Amino acid sequence: GWRWIFYINLPVGLVTLVLALLVIPDLRPGRRHRLDLTGVALATAGLFGVVFGLIEGQRYDWGTVWSFVTIPGIIGAGVVLLAAFVASQALRQNAEPLLPFAIFRDRNYTLMTVVLAAVGFAMLGLFLPLTIYFQSVLGLSALAAGLTIAPQALAMMLVAPLSGTLADRFGGKVVLIPGLTLFAAGMGYIGWIAQADSGRWSFLPGLLVSGVGMGCVWAPVYSIAMRDVEPRLAGVASGVISTIQELGGVLASAIVGALLQNRLALALHDRAVQDAAQLPAQFRGPFIAAFSDAAKGGLEVGAGQTGGALTPPPGLPAEVAQQLQRLAHDVFTHAFVAAMRPTLILPIVVVALAAMACFAIQRRRAVAVAEAPAVEEAVAA
Repeated sequence: GWRWIFYINLPVGLVTLVLALLVIPDLRPGRRHRLDLTGVALATAGLFGVVFGLIEGQRYDWGTVWSFVTIPGIIGAGVVLLAAFVASQALRQNAEPLLPFAIFRDRNYTLMTVVLAAVGFAMLGLFLPLTIYFQSVLGLSALAAGLTIAPQALAMMLVAPLSGTLADRFGGKVVLIPGLTLFAAGMGYIGWIAQADSGRWSFLPGLLVSGVGMGCVWAPVYSIAMRDVEPRLAGVASGVISTIQELGGVLASAIVGALLQNRLALALHDRAVQDAAQLPAQFRGPFIAAFSDAAKGGLEVGAGQTGGALTPPPGLPAEVAQQLQRLAHDVFTHAFVAAMRPTLILPIVVVALAAMACFAIQRRRAVAVAEAPAVEEAVAA
């Protein structure tokens, strides 16, 4: 089953741990470190509140979860806790904070954290609806859906080494901006070509273009981010930028998932009203009602979103039962496409804004050569 994919990390992690103990020298700076447990607790609780509220909001009609606990209250509490985290970090800047603000003084580093967050957001913002679309609308198996998306990853793998070479020669900015633009263009093509009856390989041009775009992102973005960071901050800077990229994906799962779920709830009802006209009058009301709450249980892969319309009541004539099942399938597939298209606009816009932000990247700092004669004179003296 799919749960086994998580076990792949265990042997890799174990080998890495053993090699770290055997190979990495035990160099210690001679001073004790203090863990910022308060910062960890505030950041974790704050992110949990925001992400949980956004993901589960549709299920609870953006209202009450339990007793006096509401979705807006959970999201609001998360925002307050994140604000408290920032405040606590401001007070700990001289005492090994979880998030040293000094790393953000470098403009390029700050810009690249935004770009990586945008890329993380866009990747999951694309794959979440697309994976459901392939399996639930086009009826592909999980393996077939993965193989359909695989050309994107292959294109990225082939282009990434070349993009690093080009970035070293001409500058990361020259490679990064076209890469982000191609990524957005590929996603736009996928959203434009998607239909309820599309062929699985009709998405190949968009997947290849977006894969080439992603391949032009990774090497330049890390090179630009880390090249001017102070060596003493290199470790924490690397950790923060990777964490922010993951955070972008987490926010995408919440925001894109909530948007897709909300749009799907509306589209299911509208399409059910439209298709119900083909049914006998006595079945129209129950058919529409079956789709009214179909999206509240969360996004599912398969036919789970079609509600009770796929389970005809007992004793129903076979002809009417078949008609109900056919119309239920039609409602879901067309409604999901109608919901997915506007949802994909969000990650496309995020990537486009990230590409525009890259125009503010500063050139590599010039090495100060004016002091060379003075240094030589001092050495001679």
